[in-house]
Amino acid sequence: MILVKKTAFEKSLIKEINEIQRKTEGIKDGLIIQKYNQITKSSIQALLYDKTHSKISKSVVKPIILEACLRSETMAAGSGILCLDFVLKTLPVIIQKQKIQDFVLEETLNNFINNLTKNVKNLANRSTGASITRHIQNLDIPDVCKLILQETYTLSGKSGVIKVKKSNNQETKIIVQKGSNFSLNIDDVFLGKSGKWNNNEVNCVVIDGIVLEVSEIHHLLESAAESNEPFVVFAREFSPEVLHTISHNFIRGTLNVIPVCVPLDESSLNRLVDIAVVCGTDVISSQKGETISASITRGLRKVEKIAFDKKGRTIHNTGTLTQKSMHIERIIANKNDEDFSNFSQEVINEKQALVDKRLSELFSETVSIEIGQNLLHQHRSVVEKIDQALREIKSHTNIGYVNKTSLMKELDSSDFLEKSIKDILLEQEKEIYSVESIVLSVKFSKAIIKSICSVESVLFYN
Repeated sequence: MILVKKTAFEKSLIKEINEIQRKTEGIKDGLIIQKYNQITKSSIQALLYDKTHSKISKSVVKPIILEACLRSETMAAGSGILCLDFVLKTLPVIIQKQKIQDFVLEETLNNFINNLTKNVKNLANRSTGASITRHIQNLDIPDVCKLILQETYTLSGKSGVIKVKKSNNQETKIIVQKGSNFSLNIDDVFLGKSGKWNNNEVNCVVIDGIVLEVSEIHHLLESAAESNEPFVVFAREFSPEVLHTISHNFIRGTLNVIPVCVPLDESSLNRLVDIAVVCGTDVISSQKGETISASITRGLRKVEKIAFDKKGRTIHNTGTLTQKSMHIERIIANKNDEDFSNFSQEVINEKQALVDKRLSELFSETVSIEIGQNLLHQHRSVVEKIDQALREIKSHTNIGYVNKTSLMKELDSSDFLEKSIKDILLEQEKEIYSVESIVLSVKFSKAIIKSICSVESVLFYN
């Protein structure tokens, strides 16, 4: 075994950091790396593909830096490269400063992050239609990608959800889906031979519980039979007895009632609340001391249009758009406030995916970009480029962006950490940055710096 003590580790570390910096600097000068059929100008991918022979770099430095940068990039487009640049610039200086007795790493980094976050948020603006167009035109992507993005945002609007994926078809398509589309379980018997159930002015009720007895929804069924109006009951589950009664009368034509199951699992935990917001009603719940039979009539609301088919369950209700927008803003705010720094990449991805799925179900307009094979052959990385651009614009719209020049004026050149950020921004070609990318890049940089600086010695097996 080989033991590398702290002094020798730090000496080797600075050498490795300088070497990484040398290898990644060329990327900014236009070097293109081609590896495994990937073409990139990304310094992170340059580091990822680099085959180092140094044990220190291979076992300690590179894994720690890469993991944090990739986690940061996953959460905010463009933050990974900022994170990498900041670590490479500051880590050698911090290692030297740690030898000074009055230097406190945790306090220094926290003060820097707090001041930078404050400055960034004070300078932040949010994207509007005009600024989105300007941002798209300034992107370093092929013109055809710019056209796709512009058309997509014209269709979706600022609040819409945009998805991008590869298609087996030759041509690229942009598909628009209106209304909130939820993942719901509906028995095929209610969709009939056509596989569809579409109705306007639908009476809806949302129940957080299991409908066990017909008596619990007796008044609703009576009202549905007398009025001959369409009804939809959203609940966690229905007993076989209840399902049989409703389906029997539905087939006979005496009832137009659809029981919709919203099973309780991790992915659907908040789905009933989201449905209730779209429908403009409250969730009937035993946790609030309510019973189904006593509350069901009070909970009924008319919804503009509901469409069920094999592919989707869409609720369209213009009367609740304001409430829905406020609800979406709260979800986004909670998502952004959550601290992910102590989670693994796998857990982060899972949590982000759940929230993104929830938001995609809620948004009024969902636009899907299906990239055809013709375009993929012309531009191999078109999906990745569009995906990154979408994430950037989404962040600019929801959270905000800052102008590079304005931010640099606020940074104190006498502070070595703020000067490092200033130098990094000066070297970059971009003029605007998302608030997310800057804040997250320094937070993940802190995690890298603390991890590496905490190493006292390294033990290698021969």
